[in-house]
Amino acid sequence: MTGPLPPYAAGQARVAFSVLQEADETVREGMPADTFLRKLFHQHRNFGSRDRRFVSQLIFSWFRWRGWLAQISNEPTPATAAAAYLLDVTESLPAIDHLLLECRTNGIAVAGQPMGALRPSEKAEALAGCFPGHTFTWKTLVPAWVLDTFPPGHDPEALVLSFQQRPPTWLRCRDTDEIIASLNRQQIPWDRHARMQSALAIDPSWHLAHVLKREAGRYEVQDIASQAVGMLCSPEPGQRWWDACAGSGGKTLHLAELLDGHGAVLATDVRDLSREFERRVAAAGYRGISAIQLDAATTSPQPAPFDGILVDAPCSGMGTWSRNPDARWRTKPEDILAQSMQQEAILANAGACLNVGGILVYSVCTLTDRETTGVVHTFLERHPEISLDPFSNPLTGEAVPGILQLLPADGPGDGMFIARFRKNR
Repeated sequence: MTGPLPPYAAGQARVAFSVLQEADETVREGMPADTFLRKLFHQHRNFGSRDRRFVSQLIFSWFRWRGWLAQISNEPTPATAAAAYLLDVTESLPAIDHLLLECRTNGIAVAGQPMGALRPSEKAEALAGCFPGHTFTWKTLVPAWVLDTFPPGHDPEALVLSFQQRPPTWLRCRDTDEIIASLNRQQIPWDRHARMQSALAIDPSWHLAHVLKREAGRYEVQDIASQAVGMLCSPEPGQRWWDACAGSGGKTLHLAELLDGHGAVLATDVRDLSREFERRVAAAGYRGISAIQLDAATTSPQPAPFDGILVDAPCSGMGTWSRNPDARWRTKPEDILAQSMQQEAILANAGACLNVGGILVYSVCTLTDRETTGVVHTFLERHPEISLDPFSNPLTGEAVPGILQLLPADGPGDGMFIARFRKNR
Protein backbone atom coordinates (compact mmCIF):
# COMPACT_ATOMS: atom_id res chain seq x y z
CA MET A 1 0.00 0.00 0.00
CA THR A 2 1.56 3.25 -1.16
CA GLY A 3 0.02 6.73 -1.05
CA PRO A 4 -3.52 7.68 0.01
CA LEU A 5 -6.39 5.30 -0.68
CA PRO A 6 -9.10 6.31 -3.18
CA PRO A 7 -12.31 7.73 -1.65
CA TYR A 8 -14.40 4.66 -2.47
CA ALA A 9 -12.12 2.19 -0.62
CA ALA A 10 -13.60 2.67 2.85
CA GLY A 11 -17.20 2.27 1.68
CA GLN A 12 -16.44 -0.74 -0.48
CA ALA A 13 -14.55 -2.40 2.39
CA ARG A 14 -17.36 -1.73 4.85
CA VAL A 15 -20.06 -3.16 2.55
CA ALA A 16 -17.99 -6.19 1.52
CA PHE A 17 -17.11 -7.11 5.10
CA SER A 18 -20.74 -6.79 6.17
CA VAL A 19 -21.81 -9.06 3.31
CA LEU A 20 -19.11 -11.58 4.26
CA GLN A 21 -20.41 -11.72 7.83
CA GLU A 22 -23.93 -12.33 6.54
CA ALA A 23 -22.71 -14.99 4.09
CA ASP A 24 -20.81 -16.85 6.81
CA GLU A 25 -23.89 -16.96 9.01
CA THR A 26 -26.16 -17.99 6.13
CA VAL A 27 -23.87 -20.82 5.00
CA ARG A 28 -23.79 -22.12 8.58
CA GLU A 29 -27.57 -22.41 8.28
CA GLY A 30 -27.19 -24.54 5.14
CA MET A 31 -27.56 -22.14 2.20
CA PRO A 32 -24.95 -22.45 -0.58
CA ALA A 33 -22.81 -19.36 -1.00
CA ASP A 34 -23.65 -18.96 -4.69
CA THR A 35 -27.38 -19.01 -3.85
CA PHE A 36 -26.77 -16.36 -1.21
CA LEU A 37 -24.93 -14.19 -3.74
CA ARG A 38 -27.63 -14.55 -6.41
CA LYS A 39 -30.29 -13.41 -3.94
CA LEU A 40 -28.10 -10.58 -2.68
CA PHE A 41 -27.38 -9.17 -6.13
CA HIS A 42 -31.03 -9.56 -7.16
CA GLN A 43 -32.21 -7.62 -4.12
CA HIS A 44 -29.48 -4.97 -4.36
CA ARG A 45 -29.18 -4.05 -8.01
CA ASN A 46 -27.01 -1.06 -7.11
CA PHE A 47 -23.99 -3.39 -6.92
CA GLY A 48 -21.79 -2.59 -9.91
CA SER A 49 -19.80 -5.24 -11.77
CA ARG A 50 -16.60 -4.28 -9.93
CA ASP A 51 -18.34 -4.61 -6.54
CA ARG A 52 -19.88 -7.95 -7.51
CA ARG A 53 -16.53 -9.41 -8.51
CA PHE A 54 -14.85 -8.19 -5.34
CA VAL A 55 -17.59 -9.39 -2.98
CA SER A 56 -17.81 -12.78 -4.70
CA GLN A 57 -14.03 -13.24 -4.59
CA LEU A 58 -13.89 -12.27 -0.92
CA ILE A 59 -16.65 -14.69 0.07
CA PHE A 60 -15.30 -17.68 -1.84
CA SER A 61 -11.76 -16.99 -0.62
CA TRP A 62 -13.06 -16.90 2.95
CA PHE A 63 -14.62 -20.34 2.67
CA ARG A 64 -11.64 -21.74 0.75
CA TRP A 65 -9.28 -20.83 3.61
CA ARG A 66 -11.75 -20.95 6.48
CA GLY A 67 -10.12 -24.07 7.91
CA TRP A 68 -7.02 -22.01 8.65
CA LEU A 69 -8.62 -18.68 9.48
CA ALA A 70 -11.21 -20.13 11.86
CA GLN A 71 -8.29 -21.04 14.15
CA ILE A 72 -7.82 -17.31 14.65
CA SER A 73 -11.50 -16.41 14.87
CA ASN A 74 -14.49 -18.64 14.17
CA GLU A 75 -16.25 -15.67 12.58
CA PRO A 76 -14.81 -13.25 10.02
CA THR A 77 -12.81 -10.28 11.31
CA PRO A 78 -11.28 -7.49 9.23
CA ALA A 79 -7.89 -9.17 9.67
CA THR A 80 -8.99 -12.67 8.64
CA ALA A 81 -11.15 -11.33 5.80
CA ALA A 82 -8.16 -9.47 4.35
CA ALA A 83 -5.95 -12.53 4.84
CA ALA A 84 -8.47 -14.76 3.02
CA TYR A 85 -8.49 -12.46 0.01
CA LEU A 86 -4.70 -12.09 -0.07
CA LEU A 87 -4.20 -15.87 0.06
CA ASP A 88 -5.84 -16.15 -3.39
CA VAL A 89 -4.61 -13.11 -5.32
CA THR A 90 -1.42 -11.68 -6.78
CA GLU A 91 -2.55 -8.05 -6.43
CA SER A 92 -4.36 -6.37 -3.56
CA LEU A 93 -7.24 -3.89 -3.86
CA PRO A 94 -7.78 -0.54 -2.12
CA ALA A 95 -10.69 -1.99 -0.12
CA ILE A 96 -8.42 -4.73 1.26
CA ASP A 97 -5.74 -2.15 1.99
CA HIS A 98 -8.36 -0.22 3.95
CA LEU A 99 -9.17 -3.29 6.04
CA LEU A 100 -5.47 -3.74 6.78
CA LEU A 101 -5.15 -0.07 7.71
CA GLU A 102 -8.12 -0.43 10.04
CA CYS A 103 -6.44 -3.42 11.68
CA ARG A 104 -3.23 -1.47 12.27
CA THR A 105 -5.20 1.46 13.67
CA ASN A 106 -6.68 -0.96 16.21
CA GLY A 107 -3.24 -2.32 17.11
CA ILE A 108 -3.42 -5.50 14.98
CA ALA A 109 -0.38 -5.84 12.75
CA VAL A 110 -1.26 -7.89 9.65
CA ALA A 111 1.08 -8.14 6.69
CA GLY A 112 -0.55 -7.04 3.49
CA GLN A 113 1.34 -8.97 0.82
CA PRO A 114 -0.65 -10.97 -1.77
CA MET A 115 0.08 -14.69 -1.44
CA GLY A 116 -1.69 -16.08 -4.50
CA ALA A 117 1.52 -17.05 -6.30
CA LEU A 118 2.97 -18.93 -3.32
CA ARG A 119 2.97 -22.69 -2.84
CA PRO A 120 0.62 -23.98 -0.10
CA SER A 121 3.50 -24.52 2.32
CA GLU A 122 4.70 -20.98 1.67
CA LYS A 123 1.21 -19.63 2.25
CA ALA A 124 1.08 -21.44 5.58
CA GLU A 125 4.41 -19.94 6.58
CA ALA A 126 3.38 -16.43 5.49
CA LEU A 127 0.08 -16.69 7.35
CA ALA A 128 1.86 -17.87 10.50
CA GLY A 129 3.97 -14.74 10.25
CA CYS A 130 0.80 -12.64 10.22
CA PHE A 131 -0.78 -14.53 13.12
CA PRO A 132 1.97 -15.74 15.49
CA GLY A 133 1.15 -18.66 17.74
CA HIS A 134 -0.83 -20.55 15.10
CA THR A 135 0.19 -23.48 12.91
CA PHE A 136 -1.48 -24.04 9.56
CA THR A 137 -1.40 -27.48 7.91
CA TRP A 138 -3.14 -29.01 4.92
CA LYS A 139 -5.20 -31.28 7.19
CA THR A 140 -7.14 -28.37 8.70
CA LEU A 141 -8.30 -27.04 5.31
CA VAL A 142 -11.20 -29.51 5.45
CA PRO A 143 -13.31 -30.93 8.29
CA ALA A 144 -11.41 -33.72 10.09
CA TRP A 145 -13.90 -36.45 9.12
CA VAL A 146 -13.23 -35.89 5.41
CA LEU A 147 -9.77 -37.46 5.53
CA ASP A 148 -11.26 -40.88 6.35
CA THR A 149 -13.54 -40.87 3.28
CA PHE A 150 -10.95 -40.67 0.50
CA PRO A 151 -10.51 -43.71 -1.75
CA PRO A 152 -7.41 -45.83 -1.10
CA GLY A 153 -4.46 -45.33 -3.39
CA HIS A 154 -4.70 -41.54 -3.52
CA ASP A 155 -2.52 -39.07 -1.65
CA PRO A 156 -4.86 -37.30 0.81
CA GLU A 157 -2.63 -34.23 0.98
CA ALA A 158 -2.73 -33.85 -2.81
CA LEU A 159 -6.51 -34.25 -2.81
CA VAL A 160 -7.03 -31.61 -0.11
CA LEU A 161 -4.64 -29.16 -1.77
CA SER A 162 -6.45 -29.63 -5.10
CA PHE A 163 -9.50 -28.07 -3.43
CA GLN A 164 -7.51 -24.85 -2.94
CA GLN A 165 -7.08 -24.12 -6.65
CA ARG A 166 -9.97 -22.30 -8.31
CA PRO A 167 -10.62 -24.12 -11.63
CA PRO A 168 -11.28 -22.39 -14.96
CA THR A 169 -14.71 -22.10 -16.53
CA TRP A 170 -15.06 -24.74 -19.23
CA LEU A 171 -17.15 -24.30 -22.37
CA ARG A 172 -18.48 -27.05 -24.62
CA CYS A 173 -18.68 -25.39 -28.01
CA ARG A 174 -20.96 -26.27 -30.91
CA ASP A 175 -18.98 -23.89 -33.13
CA THR A 176 -15.53 -23.80 -31.55
CA ASP A 177 -13.90 -21.59 -34.18
CA GLU A 178 -16.61 -18.95 -33.82
CA ILE A 179 -16.31 -18.90 -30.03
CA ILE A 180 -12.52 -18.61 -30.28
CA ALA A 181 -12.87 -15.73 -32.72
CA SER A 182 -15.25 -13.93 -30.36
CA LEU A 183 -12.92 -14.40 -27.39
CA ASN A 184 -9.97 -13.17 -29.45
CA ARG A 185 -11.85 -10.05 -30.55
CA GLN A 186 -12.43 -9.20 -26.90
CA GLN A 187 -8.85 -10.10 -25.93
CA ILE A 188 -10.04 -12.79 -23.51
CA PRO A 189 -7.38 -15.49 -22.97
CA TRP A 190 -8.47 -19.09 -23.53
CA ASP A 191 -7.04 -22.60 -23.59
CA ARG A 192 -8.21 -25.50 -25.72
CA HIS A 193 -8.18 -29.01 -24.35
CA ALA A 194 -5.54 -31.15 -26.06
CA ARG A 195 -7.89 -34.08 -26.78
CA MET A 196 -11.42 -32.69 -26.49
CA GLN A 197 -11.21 -30.02 -29.18
CA SER A 198 -14.63 -28.48 -28.51
CA ALA A 199 -13.69 -27.79 -24.87
CA LEU A 200 -12.33 -24.31 -24.08
CA ALA A 201 -11.15 -23.04 -20.68
CA ILE A 202 -11.28 -19.37 -19.66
CA ASP A 203 -10.65 -17.51 -16.42
CA PRO A 204 -13.70 -17.85 -14.11
CA SER A 205 -13.83 -14.11 -13.43
CA TRP A 206 -15.32 -13.36 -16.88
CA HIS A 207 -19.10 -12.85 -17.08
CA LEU A 208 -19.87 -15.14 -20.01
CA ALA A 209 -23.47 -14.07 -20.52
CA HIS A 210 -22.08 -10.62 -21.32
CA VAL A 211 -18.89 -11.37 -23.25
CA LEU A 212 -20.51 -14.14 -25.37
CA LYS A 213 -23.95 -12.60 -25.64
CA ARG A 214 -23.96 -12.83 -29.44
CA GLU A 215 -22.95 -16.50 -29.31
CA ALA A 216 -25.86 -17.69 -27.14
CA GLY A 217 -26.82 -21.22 -28.22
CA ARG A 218 -23.37 -21.90 -29.71
CA TYR A 219 -21.85 -23.07 -26.44
CA GLU A 220 -22.72 -24.52 -23.04
CA VAL A 221 -20.95 -23.89 -19.76
CA GLN A 222 -19.96 -27.42 -18.74
CA ASP A 223 -17.01 -28.56 -16.67
CA ILE A 224 -14.43 -30.70 -18.45
CA ALA A 225 -15.15 -33.67 -16.15
CA SER A 226 -18.83 -33.44 -16.99
CA GLN A 227 -17.98 -33.35 -20.69
CA ALA A 228 -15.93 -36.51 -20.18
CA VAL A 229 -19.06 -38.26 -18.87
CA GLY A 230 -20.95 -37.50 -22.07
CA MET A 231 -18.04 -38.71 -24.20
CA LEU A 232 -18.01 -42.03 -22.32
CA CYS A 233 -21.74 -42.51 -22.93
CA SER A 234 -20.89 -42.37 -26.66
CA PRO A 235 -24.51 -42.70 -27.84
CA GLU A 236 -24.99 -44.05 -31.37
CA PRO A 237 -27.46 -42.81 -34.00
CA GLY A 238 -30.94 -44.25 -33.61
CA GLN A 239 -30.55 -45.13 -29.91
CA ARG A 240 -32.91 -44.21 -27.08
CA TRP A 241 -31.20 -42.85 -23.96
CA TRP A 242 -32.48 -42.09 -20.49
CA ASP A 243 -30.78 -39.33 -18.48
CA ALA A 244 -32.12 -40.45 -15.11
CA CYS A 245 -31.00 -37.50 -12.94
CA ALA A 246 -31.01 -34.66 -15.45
CA GLY A 247 -30.90 -31.66 -13.12
CA SER A 248 -30.43 -28.49 -15.17
CA GLY A 249 -29.84 -30.50 -18.33
CA GLY A 250 -26.16 -30.08 -19.20
CA LYS A 251 -25.53 -33.77 -19.83
CA THR A 252 -28.92 -34.19 -21.54
CA LEU A 253 -27.90 -31.58 -24.10
CA HIS A 254 -24.54 -33.28 -24.59
CA LEU A 255 -26.21 -36.62 -25.28
CA ALA A 256 -28.55 -34.95 -27.78
CA GLU A 257 -25.62 -33.28 -29.50
CA LEU A 258 -23.76 -36.57 -29.81
CA LEU A 259 -26.87 -38.21 -31.28
CA ASP A 260 -27.03 -35.34 -33.83
CA GLY A 261 -30.79 -35.52 -34.25
CA HIS A 262 -30.79 -39.28 -34.93
CA GLY A 263 -32.08 -40.65 -31.65
CA ALA A 264 -34.00 -39.72 -28.51
CA VAL A 265 -33.16 -38.64 -24.98
CA LEU A 266 -35.61 -38.81 -22.09
CA ALA A 267 -34.62 -36.49 -19.24
CA THR A 268 -36.05 -37.12 -15.79
CA ASP A 269 -35.44 -35.72 -12.34
CA VAL A 270 -37.00 -36.16 -8.91
CA ARG A 271 -37.70 -32.42 -8.93
CA ASP A 272 -39.82 -30.61 -11.47
CA LEU A 273 -37.40 -29.86 -14.29
CA SER A 274 -36.70 -26.18 -13.97
CA ARG A 275 -37.36 -23.36 -16.36
CA GLU A 276 -33.58 -23.22 -16.72
CA PHE A 277 -33.70 -26.73 -18.22
CA GLU A 278 -36.45 -25.71 -20.64
CA ARG A 279 -34.60 -22.52 -21.56
CA ARG A 280 -31.38 -24.39 -22.29
CA VAL A 281 -33.13 -26.99 -24.46
CA ALA A 282 -34.94 -24.29 -26.41
CA ALA A 283 -31.77 -22.23 -26.90
CA ALA A 284 -29.77 -25.24 -28.08
CA GLY A 285 -32.44 -26.28 -30.57
CA TYR A 286 -31.74 -30.01 -30.31
CA ARG A 287 -34.36 -32.46 -31.49
CA GLY A 288 -35.43 -35.65 -29.75
CA ILE A 289 -35.42 -34.44 -26.13
CA SER A 290 -38.39 -35.07 -23.85
CA ALA A 291 -38.65 -34.49 -20.10
CA ILE A 292 -40.83 -35.66 -17.19
CA GLN A 293 -40.65 -35.50 -13.40
CA LEU A 294 -39.79 -38.93 -11.99
CA ASP A 295 -37.98 -40.50 -9.03
CA ALA A 296 -35.41 -42.75 -10.71
CA ALA A 297 -34.87 -44.68 -7.48
CA THR A 298 -38.42 -46.05 -7.45
CA THR A 299 -40.04 -45.51 -10.84
CA SER A 300 -39.27 -46.81 -14.33
CA PRO A 301 -40.12 -44.55 -17.27
CA GLN A 302 -42.10 -46.03 -20.12
CA PRO A 303 -41.56 -47.33 -22.64
CA ALA A 304 -38.54 -49.27 -21.42
CA PRO A 305 -35.98 -50.74 -21.98
CA PHE A 306 -33.40 -48.20 -23.21
CA ASP A 307 -30.28 -48.61 -25.34
CA GLY A 308 -28.33 -46.42 -22.93
CA ILE A 309 -28.83 -44.92 -19.49
CA LEU A 310 -26.89 -42.18 -17.75
CA VAL A 311 -27.09 -42.05 -13.95
CA ASP A 312 -25.39 -38.82 -12.93
CA ALA A 313 -26.52 -39.41 -9.38
CA PRO A 314 -27.01 -36.97 -6.51
CA CYS A 315 -23.94 -37.10 -4.29
CA SER A 316 -21.98 -35.33 -1.58
CA GLY A 317 -20.35 -33.14 -4.25
CA MET A 318 -16.84 -33.34 -2.80
CA GLY A 319 -15.39 -33.13 -6.29
CA THR A 320 -16.75 -29.59 -6.66
CA TRP A 321 -15.14 -28.21 -3.49
CA SER A 322 -12.55 -26.25 -5.45
CA ARG A 323 -15.38 -24.46 -7.26
CA ASN A 324 -17.77 -24.35 -4.29
CA PRO A 325 -15.48 -24.08 -1.24
CA ASP A 326 -18.36 -23.38 1.16
CA ALA A 327 -19.77 -26.88 0.50
CA ARG A 328 -17.05 -28.51 2.59
CA TRP A 329 -18.44 -26.70 5.65
CA ARG A 330 -22.07 -27.61 4.85
CA THR A 331 -21.55 -31.32 4.17
CA LYS A 332 -21.99 -33.76 7.08
CA PRO A 333 -20.57 -37.31 7.47
CA GLU A 334 -24.06 -38.78 7.55
CA ASP A 335 -24.72 -37.31 4.11
CA ILE A 336 -22.29 -39.82 2.58
CA LEU A 337 -24.22 -42.88 3.74
CA ALA A 338 -27.59 -41.39 2.80
CA GLN A 339 -26.39 -40.51 -0.68
CA SER A 340 -24.83 -43.93 -1.29
CA MET A 341 -28.07 -45.70 -0.42
CA GLN A 342 -29.95 -43.53 -2.90
CA GLN A 343 -27.28 -44.11 -5.55
CA GLU A 344 -27.58 -47.87 -5.13
CA ALA A 345 -31.36 -47.68 -5.53
CA ILE A 346 -31.15 -45.58 -8.70
CA LEU A 347 -28.55 -47.87 -10.26
CA ALA A 348 -30.61 -50.98 -9.49
CA ASN A 349 -33.69 -49.44 -11.13
CA ALA A 350 -31.66 -48.27 -14.11
CA GLY A 351 -30.17 -51.72 -14.65
CA ALA A 352 -33.66 -53.20 -14.91
CA CYS A 353 -34.54 -50.65 -17.62
CA LEU A 354 -31.55 -51.42 -19.86
CA ASN A 355 -31.60 -53.41 -23.09
CA VAL A 356 -29.36 -56.46 -23.37
CA GLY A 357 -26.12 -55.14 -24.83
CA GLY A 358 -26.96 -51.64 -23.61
CA ILE A 359 -24.62 -49.21 -21.86
CA LEU A 360 -25.13 -47.85 -18.35
CA VAL A 361 -22.90 -44.98 -17.18
CA TYR A 362 -22.71 -44.05 -13.50
CA SER A 363 -21.14 -40.73 -12.55
CA VAL A 364 -20.85 -38.74 -9.33
CA CYS A 365 -18.91 -35.51 -8.77
CA THR A 366 -17.35 -36.76 -5.56
CA LEU A 367 -14.25 -38.50 -4.22
CA THR A 368 -15.57 -40.58 -1.32
CA ASP A 369 -14.90 -44.31 -1.40
CA ARG A 370 -18.44 -45.09 -0.20
CA GLU A 371 -20.17 -43.27 -3.08
CA THR A 372 -17.81 -44.44 -5.81
CA THR A 373 -16.18 -47.87 -5.76
CA GLY A 374 -18.38 -48.90 -2.83
CA VAL A 375 -21.57 -48.34 -4.83
CA VAL A 376 -20.10 -50.03 -7.91
CA HIS A 377 -19.04 -53.15 -6.03
CA THR A 378 -22.46 -53.47 -4.39
CA PHE A 379 -24.19 -53.05 -7.75
CA LEU A 380 -22.06 -55.69 -9.48
CA GLU A 381 -22.54 -58.18 -6.64
CA ARG A 382 -26.32 -57.84 -6.89
CA HIS A 383 -26.49 -57.82 -10.72
CA PRO A 384 -24.39 -60.63 -12.26
CA GLU A 385 -25.98 -59.93 -15.65
CA ILE A 386 -24.09 -56.63 -15.78
CA SER A 387 -20.32 -56.13 -15.99
CA LEU A 388 -17.85 -53.27 -16.25
CA ASP A 389 -17.18 -52.09 -19.80
CA PRO A 390 -13.59 -50.89 -20.53
CA PHE A 391 -13.00 -47.53 -22.20
CA SER A 392 -10.34 -44.90 -22.90
CA ASN A 393 -9.90 -41.93 -20.60
CA PRO A 394 -11.31 -38.99 -22.62
CA LEU A 395 -8.75 -36.61 -21.10
CA THR A 396 -5.63 -38.69 -21.73
CA GLY A 397 -6.48 -41.58 -24.07
CA GLU A 398 -5.21 -44.14 -21.56
CA ALA A 399 -7.00 -47.50 -21.32
CA VAL A 400 -9.35 -47.79 -18.32
CA PRO A 401 -10.88 -51.09 -17.08
CA GLY A 402 -14.37 -49.60 -16.60
CA ILE A 403 -13.78 -47.32 -13.58
CA LEU A 404 -12.22 -43.86 -13.70
CA GLN A 405 -11.65 -41.35 -10.89
CA LEU A 406 -10.92 -37.89 -12.28
CA LEU A 407 -9.31 -35.64 -9.69
CA PRO A 408 -9.75 -31.85 -9.58
CA ALA A 409 -6.18 -31.40 -10.77
CA ASP A 410 -6.72 -33.60 -13.84
CA GLY A 411 -8.79 -31.09 -15.79
CA PRO A 412 -8.27 -28.93 -13.95
CA GLY A 413 -11.94 -28.93 -13.02
CA ASP A 414 -14.32 -30.93 -10.90
CA GLY A 415 -13.45 -34.28 -9.38
CA MET A 416 -15.62 -36.91 -11.09
CA PHE A 417 -16.02 -40.67 -10.66
CA ILE A 418 -17.23 -42.53 -13.75
CA ALA A 419 -18.08 -46.22 -14.20
CA ARG A 420 -19.38 -47.75 -17.43
CA PHE A 421 -21.32 -51.02 -17.48
CA ARG A 422 -22.75 -53.29 -20.16
CA LYS A 423 -25.76 -55.58 -19.76
CA ASN A 424 -24.78 -59.04 -20.99
CA ARG A 425 -28.03 -60.96 -20.66
